[in-house]
Amino acid sequence: MRKVILIICLMSLASVTQARSVLIDGGDSANGGFGGPQFGVTRFNGDTEILAGGGGAWLINHQFYLGGRGSGVATRLAAEDVEFGYGGLWAGYIFKPDAVVNMSFDILVGGGGLHKSESGSYGATNRVFVVEPALSMRINMAKYMSTAIGAAYRYVEGSDHAVLTDSALRGASAYVRFEFGKF
Repeated sequence: MRKVILIICLMSLASVTQARSVLIDGGDSANGGFGGPQFGVTRFNGDTEILAGGGGAWLINHQFYLGGRGSGVATRLAAEDVEFGYGGLWAGYIFKPDAVVNMSFDILVGGGGLHKSESGSYGATNRVFVVEPALSMRINMAKYMSTAIGAAYRYVEGSDHAVLTDSALRGASAYVRFEFGKF
C-alpha cells in the first residue's frame, strides 16, 4: 500500500512540474514597474528654463514600458509670465536591460497648456498637443533603482499665444530621471 501511495505521489509531482504547452511561448517574461521624478533644462523663446516632473510605467519583460509622464516649467516663463506644463501617454524600450549601463528610447504623446493668471482670477489657458521623443543612457544603480540621463525634442502644435508660438515652445531638452521600482 505504501508503494502505491508513493508511486501516485511521484506521478502527481511529475505532472505538476511538467511545462505547460502554449501556442506562442513568450519565454521567461517578467512584469514590473517603476516611477520617479525627472528634472531637466530647456529653452523657450530664447530663455533657459528648468523643467520638473515625473512619471511611472508598467515594465513588460524587462524591456518595454508603458505608462504616463508629465513635466512643467518650474517657474513662470520669463518671456511672458506664463506657466507651461504637459503630460501624456509614455512608452519606451530599454536596450540590454541587464547591463549596468544601457540605453533606452521613449516617446511621450499627450497634451499641455499655457496658463497666464490675471489679477485676482485664474486667467486663460491655451491647450496644445505635445509629442516628445527621447534617448537616454541608463545606469542600473541598485536592484530597485536606476538613473537615466538623456536628451529629448519637444514638438508642440496648437498654441495661439501671441509670443509663445508653436515654434517658440518646440525645442530640445536635457534631463536626469531617477527611477525606483521592480525592474
